[in-house]
Parts: sequence; C-alpha cells; structure tokens
Amino acid sequence: MAIAEAYPNLNFVVQGQEHTITEETKAAVPQHLKSRVRLEVHDLLKPQTVVADVYFFRWVFHGFAEKYAIEVLRALTPVLKKGAKVVVNDGVIPEAGSEQYRRKGLHDWIGLFKVADPRFKLLNAWKPPKSTIWFVEAEWQP
Repeated sequence: MAIAEAYPNLNFVVQGQEHTITEETKAAVPQHLKSRVRLEVHDLLKPQTVVADVYFFRWVFHGFAEKYAIEVLRALTPVLKKGAKVVVNDGVIPEAGSEQYRRKGLHDWIGLFKVADPRFKLLNAWKPPKSTIWFVEAEWQP
C-alpha cells in the first residue's frame, strides 16, 4: 500500500493465491485506495488476464524450480504489450532437481528470460547494497 500512497496517479492489481487473497485481506485495503488497488486471486502458472505496463514479482521465483519460473514468465505473454516491463525482486530459486536453494546471478536471469521467450530483453539487474535480493528488469519487445 505504501507504493499506492506514494504514487496517486498509478493503479494496482495485486494477485495472489486463494488462501492469501481473502475477503479479510480485501477489506484491509484503505478506503481511499480502493478505487486504485484491486486484490484478486490468480494462478501464476495460468495465462495472465490483466494488461499492464509493469508486472512486479516479489519473492515469487524462490519457490519455483526453474521450469516453473519459466512457465510463470510465459503465462504473461498473451497480454504483454510492446514496452511492458517485468520486474522481479527475488533472491533465490530452487535448482532444477534439487530441494536446495541457490542465488541467481546476472547470467542466470538472462538465461531464464531468454528461455521463457526471446522477446524478453533484460534491461537491468542489480542487488542493492546490504540486500539479499535482486531487482531484475526485463522489457517485452515483440
């Protein structure tokens, strides 16, 4: 909600699993933000239905094997418009065939987006000082 408070000209759709997007969580959206902040249930592995300028994933990919992370990115493609951004804020992802987690470096992120769809162009990837998580920004360039 802090981002919505800071940027009154933006609208937000917050998607999550059924157990996280409940009537209780919807009711927690402050009244003055309800016209700009919508919470909805969405399965990340199913095709995305919301057309947006930016898709932001925070702490999503750490819970998926690489093949599922690729599926999540591919699920966006039906609604992506030229110039749409995908921003990932995450630090770890399970290594294929392993329960162990590992940090992904820049080359890993480049590969992940490239395998998902070559029309994703990696724009930037950085890890803020003293942070354990990366910001990775890609753009849809059909």
